Amino acid sequence: MENTMKKTLLTAAIMTTATLAIAEDALEFSAVDADSNGLISMEEAAVNEALLDSFSALDLDVDGNLTEDEFAAFTVASAE
Repeated sequence: MENTMKKTLLTAAIMTTATLAIAEDALEFSAVDADSNGLISMEEAAVNEALLDSFSALDLDVDGNLTEDEFAAFTVASAE
């Protein structure tokens, strides 16, 4: 039974690490900019709940899109 618990914990740790790696990839501008137009729309931002929640505050020019510079403020804030 102890081996089963160890295997379960190891599997959970691996899955958590894989999920975090995927989440970090999603925070790269190019990964979020699905249509590769150099802007992130609110619809594209919806792939990340924290980004979507911050969208209005990040959209400094209030054009409904995030530029790479506006998005950079999110990635810096997320890293802190």
